[in-house]
Amino acid sequence: MSRLPAFGSSHSDHEIWSIIAFLEKFSEIDSTAYAKFRATSLKAMDKHD
Repeated sequence: MSRLPAFGSSHSDHEIWSIIAFLEKFSEIDSTAYAKFRATSLKAMDKHD
């Protein structure tokens, strides 16, 4: 049994591996980079509402 969520029915293998690669890289960022990422993400979310 893995600790990964079951995305199989809603995401392709490529999308799943892209998510995994992002999470692995994301765990290495510092607090300044996180703050910049979060601000950018929140701005992007506002544009989609």
